[in-house]
Amino acid sequence: MRDTMSPGSMRSLSEAIRSTTPVDGIARGLLLATAAGLPFEVPIVRLGPVTVTTVECLIYLVIGLVLAASVLDFLGRVARAGSFGGAAVLARRALAAPGRDSLNQAVVLWLLVIVVSAALAPAHRVPALKFALRATGGGLLFFAARHLLRSTSHVRAMGLAILLGTTVSATGALVESVFPNTAVLWHAFRTTTFTVTGLPRPSGPFGYPTIAAMYWEATLPLAVAIPLAARDGARSVATSARAWIGAVVAIVIAGLLIAAILFSATRTALVVATAASLAMSVLTWRGDRPMRVAAGGALVLATVVAGLTLANPGGASPLAIRMRWWQDGSWYLARYTVTDPVLKMDAGTLNQVPVTVENTGGLIWPHTGETAVRLSYHWENTDSRGAHLDFEGHRSPLPVDVPPGSSVRVLGTVQAPHEPGHYRLRWDLVRENVTWFSERGNPTADQSVDVEKAAAGTRPRRRSSIVDSTLEDFVLSYSPSRPELWRAALRLWRGHPFWGVGPDNFRRVYPEALASRPKDPDAVFDQRIHANSLYFETLADLGLAGIAALLLLMVAIARTAWRKISPPVVAVSAALAVAVGTFFVHGLLDWFSEFTPTYALCWLLIALLAAGADTRKRAAPSRA
Repeated sequence: MRDTMSPGSMRSLSEAIRSTTPVDGIARGLLLATAAGLPFEVPIVRLGPVTVTTVECLIYLVIGLVLAASVLDFLGRVARAGSFGGAAVLARRALAAPGRDSLNQAVVLWLLVIVVSAALAPAHRVPALKFALRATGGGLLFFAARHLLRSTSHVRAMGLAILLGTTVSATGALVESVFPNTAVLWHAFRTTTFTVTGLPRPSGPFGYPTIAAMYWEATLPLAVAIPLAARDGARSVATSARAWIGAVVAIVIAGLLIAAILFSATRTALVVATAASLAMSVLTWRGDRPMRVAAGGALVLATVVAGLTLANPGGASPLAIRMRWWQDGSWYLARYTVTDPVLKMDAGTLNQVPVTVENTGGLIWPHTGETAVRLSYHWENTDSRGAHLDFEGHRSPLPVDVPPGSSVRVLGTVQAPHEPGHYRLRWDLVRENVTWFSERGNPTADQSVDVEKAAAGTRPRRRSSIVDSTLEDFVLSYSPSRPELWRAALRLWRGHPFWGVGPDNFRRVYPEALASRPKDPDAVFDQRIHANSLYFETLADLGLAGIAALLLLMVAIARTAWRKISPPVVAVSAALAVAVGTFFVHGLLDWFSEFTPTYALCWLLIALLAAGADTRKRAAPSRA
């Protein structure tokens, strides 16, 4: 006899897990805490090569609760089916329903490619697998959040939680920019402070200013829409006093985020934030008047800030100079004048050499403070074994601040090398804790020096630390440009075309692919450097398989977004679509998948986008 099931028992797992359970309520509460706490990540325990943070613990708890609740609910329904055949039907339908969703399929494929690429990594397999584990956690967070967000009120609550954490972190960053001493408040989250052209570069609780700016930029559309969302999240509030209060709050929060992005000195984020504000204005133009005012106000703020900062021809502000990327070469420029092209010194002795330095750049050179500009030098010589460089020279202070166009005469204190020989003395200015001028491409002033044997009884005051490199090769190893990194990514991809070098491995192997890598085999490379592009990083790390999976994921997200922003446009839906889009637009010039706050935010926003489409589809009247 054929096994049968009642209509209620034959519901698929995708329908069954939508029922409200106490475990779901707890998981949803933890999900809200995760959304609000994303900017405030603190490492808490190290398990072998893996460091677990507070945010990751919350993510894993949410995933674990959702999985446990789903399994228990499914087992209960199987037991109620009353027969083996009925259980088989239920299981088949439970697995088939989620699998028919194109977005779910794209996410699973993306995670699968990452895991396989990590397993096949030609080198650094353990770090690659570690990254794959974290990436899988982000994907599972998407599925958990999509399961838990079943109504427009849930979507709105999640948006509010994200906006709360964003507002607190951005406020802290602005306070830090005005009162740099308050940076100590964030030492539980990061121990490093950042500067740009001598000014503080605040990041609030985030590990890096670029990560902070990406986070604030992605949440800017939510700042415009959420304060005006109705309690059910489906419509904007009608024109009323409450609506206009919401519009004012939206503009204030948007201004706060735009200001924080500005002071983080992340130029790409400022441009993309302006584009996101424009997109919100276009998508909500047919909406309520308060919404149009809120979106338009954010657009005006972003445009004015970007315009004044990037296009101001005066360029009086160091921050404005930093933001105008097409004028990078004008930050640290100097012209040196020396009187004698050839000098003689005794080995190990201190000498004073007059040097006149002229400020031909766009910044004032401060002569005091933690980021003072000082005159220094490098020693370089060449023998049968090649070039040798002593990079760190004595510092000689400037007598006064030096504005652009002015010059000063400095008596440079020089310690001669401890071994006799013929040397090249290369004068260079340094902005302490920021940069050497030669690292920014400014030529040095060179003198030939014959170092003679020291007189009897003369004792060298400092023994040199020599590296086998020229000065040009040595400074190149510290700061490869973005185009150089992109070319390195292409070379790595050509060597491993299908699966790449392994996820998150670009930063470990890029030196071997640089076209002008230093000749010194012991040169130190910064392993924090990525390809500075989501797409070039994916190509190098995951190969053609990764690029194909990424494109399929983008298409699936775009189709989901299209369903959300098709008329009638809902402001929160439009905000979520624009917010997700910022990751892929900003991804042209940066990469954020390594950092928990940004990758988790991205997956949560995609889940909110999908959940909104789900609730809208369920709310639509069925056709007879």
